Amino acid sequence: KSGSINLFKFWERRARRILPLLLVVVLVSQIYSWYGLLPDALLQFMGSALSSVAFIPNIFFYFTTTEYGAEPALLKPLLHTWSLGVEEQFYLIAPIFLLAVASRFTNLGLLRFLLTISLASFLLALYLTTIDPQLSFFLPFTRFWELLAGAIVAFLQVRYAFGSTLVKLSINQNFLINLATILGLALIFTSVITLNEATPHPGVARLIPIIGVCLVLYFANGIDIVSRILSVKPLRVLGLLSYSLYLWHYPIFAFARVNIADLTLTDKFILIIISFALSVISYLAIERPFRNKDLISVKMFAACSLSMVCIISSASAISILNGGFPQRFPPILSNQNLGAGNWYSYSQNAVVCLNRKENFCREIAGPEKPTIMAFGDSHLSILSESLISALGSDFNYLEANVSGCPLILNTYLIQNGNPSEICMAEFNARRMELTGNKQVTVILGGRFQEY
Repeated sequence: KSGSINLFKFWERRARRILPLLLVVVLVSQIYSWYGLLPDALLQFMGSALSSVAFIPNIFFYFTTTEYGAEPALLKPLLHTWSLGVEEQFYLIAPIFLLAVASRFTNLGLLRFLLTISLASFLLALYLTTIDPQLSFFLPFTRFWELLAGAIVAFLQVRYAFGSTLVKLSINQNFLINLATILGLALIFTSVITLNEATPHPGVARLIPIIGVCLVLYFANGIDIVSRILSVKPLRVLGLLSYSLYLWHYPIFAFARVNIADLTLTDKFILIIISFALSVISYLAIERPFRNKDLISVKMFAACSLSMVCIISSASAISILNGGFPQRFPPILSNQNLGAGNWYSYSQNAVVCLNRKENFCREIAGPEKPTIMAFGDSHLSILSESLISALGSDFNYLEANVSGCPLILNTYLIQNGNPSEICMAEFNARRMELTGNKQVTVILGGRFQEY
């Protein structure tokens, strides 16, 4: 509109929008991770923190995450920053590229060029999703079409404005605008209801919410039905808090899952309340002040951001170089590689130790050594090899783990309406007999929330 473009001002506005709260959330998460994560988990977390401030979290998580949305991924506190990485990469690359080619096109030619680049990005996403879904999910070039959709809408609004409030609308135009915005909102809600973890992503189904958002953005004029719906105060407040909610909710839930095997509805409700409370504070104390140039100058903003990046980077590097500081925990915890085992990995005499009714697996260190016994279900068996490795030669070890059978005295398991053949009250009594009324340490483990 002004006839000139200042890239540095554009990047400054984007940085003021994205960086301050992102850096605060990463730093707060780092502090909590020191107390809440075991060494291996802390190592990976610090790597993700480092990648977040380097604008490449999507690249980092491509190499370190098995599947986005899978249960292990829900324990990665900064996994959600992958999308910020794509956004930041787009803001760095796209403006320079568009400025280099814009002068070569007319308005219509530039629109065609943007549509062509978007189509190429979309087709690349479809192709890679069939051969490497993870790469397609995290790669910036397979995501640029989604961001370019917004750029195309902005271009159309400037060059080919439709439904401007400055123009008196006829009945037909009003009808068309309302129809388009209602259709757009319907497409957005349809995607929320129908798209799930089984939907190939990114894929053709991703067009549903993208087209819906584009319709609302382009046709909404402030006086149509959808504009009035979205302008109600609760939704406006939710919109103002959306970025803070986006940044806070994932680490809050991830750290909670690390400490609580299965979150109840009450747990989730409390975590949502905490997320909202932190979002309100963040919006008022961080987001709004840092967007105000009169309150925080460019130099002050740059100094604060650079200081935070240095602190986060230093903390990450030191933690990585020190192996996640295993000395924070007793050896029995810090020496475990919890991701290495599964329920069938511990066996003796070519027979898996899990689900044995007799001839239980033992590790003998010597008669003078203390004894540890493990009684639980298959979830405890996943830790067997890590536990034995951590105990070393200082303990005798015996385990009597049975699937679906934690040690709960005077109880038995019901399966398909009948008592389980293996998890009987007599079996739990047998477990207790193994202690021989001696001075032994018993480890109880299992997914107790399931019983």
